[in-house]
Formats: sequence, structure tokens, C-alpha cells
Amino acid sequence: LTDYIVAAEPSADMARVTAPEGVAPAALMLAGLSQAQFDANLPLPKGGALGSNAYAIGADASQTNSGILFGNPHFPWAGPQRFFMFHLTLGDEYDVMGAALGGLPAPVIAFNRDLAWSHTVSTASRFNFYELTLNPENRMQYLYDGQYRDITSETVSAQRLDESGELETVEHTFYFSHYGAIVNLGGINSLLDGWPTINGSVLSYFDANLENLRGLNQWINMGKSRNLGEFKNALRDMGIPWVNTIAADRYGDAFYGDISVTPHVTSVQYKNCVRGPLQTAVTGFGYPTLDGSDPECELGSDEGTAAKIFGYDSLPKLETREYGANANDSYWLSNPRHLLEGYSPIIGKERVEQSRRTRATFSQAEKRLAGTDGLGAPGFSINTIRQLHYSADNHAAALVLDAVLEVCQDWPEDALAGISQELIACEILANWDRTHRIDSVGGHVFYEFWRVMRSTPNMWVTPFDPADPVNTPRDLNLDDPSVVTAVQNALTAAVVALNTAGIPL
Repeated sequence: LTDYIVAAEPSADMARVTAPEGVAPAALMLAGLSQAQFDANLPLPKGGALGSNAYAIGADASQTNSGILFGNPHFPWAGPQRFFMFHLTLGDEYDVMGAALGGLPAPVIAFNRDLAWSHTVSTASRFNFYELTLNPENRMQYLYDGQYRDITSETVSAQRLDESGELETVEHTFYFSHYGAIVNLGGINSLLDGWPTINGSVLSYFDANLENLRGLNQWINMGKSRNLGEFKNALRDMGIPWVNTIAADRYGDAFYGDISVTPHVTSVQYKNCVRGPLQTAVTGFGYPTLDGSDPECELGSDEGTAAKIFGYDSLPKLETREYGANANDSYWLSNPRHLLEGYSPIIGKERVEQSRRTRATFSQAEKRLAGTDGLGAPGFSINTIRQLHYSADNHAAALVLDAVLEVCQDWPEDALAGISQELIACEILANWDRTHRIDSVGGHVFYEFWRVMRSTPNMWVTPFDPADPVNTPRDLNLDDPSVVTAVQNALTAAVVALNTAGIPL
């Protein structure tokens, strides 16, 4: 949010909007904003950019009567966000091997002699906005509890080299409400520009991690733990800034929890404190925005925890002897027999369709528990979990490819043109092993096909069912002619994309 904090200037001009008679400018602002603009201009990790998978296997799902932890972090292999692996001992009480980002002096994804843990990127928000209604006669005041409060400022200076290579001193003034820094989101959309905006307001934001220096001590204490009971007690320090934790110990206990620093916005506040067009729009785009004039919308606190964030007991967690897992969807599905519900929407979504990666994560786990995946007796071992990791199965292909091949069988042939490129692609897909191993042939064709096909409306016969999130939605709806046409168009698009790129089918 750096750019938007720096852009907050009392002299910023309000966006110019010409509204038809009877239409409020704020209503036009709501209509003129889009998810795409927020996704393109807020520099936060996008879906698929950073993530991870992890399993915590307990004794009841293990062939070893002990826990098994599998972590698969999706971080880069190079650059400032790559992991470094190391082994660290601190006297007799800390002996841990694992990995961390460069500059961190202790492993953050790691194991000791008794337990292991991994992390996955969480869906919880790390900050929230407040909309502040400004005094029409003094733009340096905002309404709070029926009275106007002053916006404060702080001017800072720093030195830099000018164009001639000489040192110069530059200054900038930052502005604050009692919630935090004032921001100007005009860089996302000009309709949000100005001090005030066309809604007569500005936005301030609360950063839940601003004063969080607890993480390093917490990771050290996690590494000192000798069982999951001690490990969970270490999590109570609430220093983990933005990830889920998945862990297992030698005694067969397993754990999943979104025990991460999150603004203390309750479900009631999320429902009642998002008011008016600006707050509704920005919240809808994934950035919770509350009414800053109402003391009832102030963040709460939990006993024994830093102010204004949720504590350990208020956050979603699964303690199990079976298994828990996460692949970057919310906490809701961490085990299909123990769905976690009733938490604030600021932590994540419940009862919503899961990503393909999440469904694959749980589908293969359920088959492993049942022993129906061809890997031998039911339950996990080190070897079977490695085999699952390297299986390279395509879950989308498992869902739709049989139906796609049915469409292929009815593909119209042109007697003059001979066999079409699409039919060649169909034959390749029919012989594909539905994995992405080095010697697999056809995965690239399906990839290009699915890239187009996956957003097709009404494509499923069986819709999403919150009672069965692993196996729904499913069954390609070939009774709908528009879906059949979509399959044909996606196959054609795949052929064109590969031909254009000079990649043989």
C-alpha cells in the first residue's frame, strides 16, 4: 500500500463525475469500479502466484502409528523470495532443520526429533480499511461518535542522490487517523481519488502486523516443542504474520490451523459495519472496509493477545488423529469430515466451491485412506505420500476428459479437408495418461484446452454441494448444446495456440 499512503494529500482534487439527474455521484462510483482494477493495481499476491500444499497425517491415517508431515511450498527457486535450507542448534533445547526466507535466522518450515510443521498462504486479511466522513468545512477533520476528530500528520526527511549525483534532502508528510495511515486509492481507479472522494470521505487503514515483532520468538519456541501440545501452546504468541500452520508429531497427533495475525473484525461487524456504496464496493473486491464514524465498528481484542487481532482460541483449527490439509483455500475444508464453520469472513470464506488444487489435495487423500489409488494398503507412509506428490495427475482431466472424448467422437469431418487438427488433438488426448510426467504426451494439449474451457457457464450436471466439497461440482453437461460448443471451441483454441507457438500437438 506504499504508493497509496504516499498519494494521500489533503490537496488532492476530488474526482469529477457528471451524474444524471436523480443519480448520486457515489452510486456512479460504485458502478464504475471493477474487480479487475483492484487485482491489477493492489500489489498483493494473486491466486497461484504464491501458495503451498501440506498434509498433516495422524496415527489413524498412518501406516506407521506415528505422524507424517508433508510440505510442498510453492515459492520461487531464485530471487529474494527463495528458501534457504539450514540446520540450527541452540544449546540442548533447540535442534531444528528446515528452511526460511533469506535473512531470517531460524527455520520457519522445519522439523525436530519429535515433530514437523509446514505453512501455506492463508486467505485471511492482514489489514482493513475504514471510511472516514470528512468535515465539509475542514478536510483535516473526520466524524467519529458524533464529533469531529483531527487528522494528524508527521513529516519525515531522507537523503537521496539527485540527477547530478549530489545529496539532497527530501521531505514527505504522512497523515493519520486514530485507526492508522490515510490512503488514496486513486491509483486503482480515478473515481476513488481525492481528499475528499466524491463520497465526501477518505480511507484510513489498520495494519494488523504493523507492530508484530513476535514471529521470530514464536518460531524458535515452535522448534523447541517436543509434542503437539507444546507446539500449539507456542502458537498462542500470535506472531505468524500471514500463513496457515500444518503440523504432526511422532505420537500420531496432527494439526491444521489458520493461526495468523488477523484484524479483530467479528462476523457481526462484518455484516453491520460495511455501509454505503464505497465500503460495500471495496469490501466486495476483497478488502474489508468499515464505517470509521461508529465506535461499534472499532476492532475488538482477545484476552492474552495483542490488541485488535484475533487470539488463538478465536481462530479456526483442526486437532485430529486422522489428517488435515490445506492448498490455499480457506480454513473451511481442512478435512471433509470436520468442516470448520462459524468464523468471521475476514479470515476466509465458508461453504464455497473449492479450487481444483484443493479438490485434488483431498481427493487423493481420500483415495489413499480407502486404498483405492493403486498404491497398496490403505493409509499413508513416507513412500506413498511421496508417490502422491510425484504422481503429476491432472485433476481437471479426471473430471472432464471422458466427456470431452465423447464430443470428439461426434466431431464433424470435412471430406475435402481430411482429418482436422482438432481430431488429431482428440486422438492425442485419448492416448494421454492424464499426468504431466516427463514422458507424458498430451498434457500440453489439455492445458491449453482447459485454460479456455474452465470458465464456461453451466458446465456441470452436478452443482457444487457444501456437504460434498471434494467431489462437486462434477459431470460435464453434454445435454446442453452450449457446453458441447464450448468444448469444440476450446479444442480449436488449443490447436491454434499450440500451432501459433510452433509447438507440435
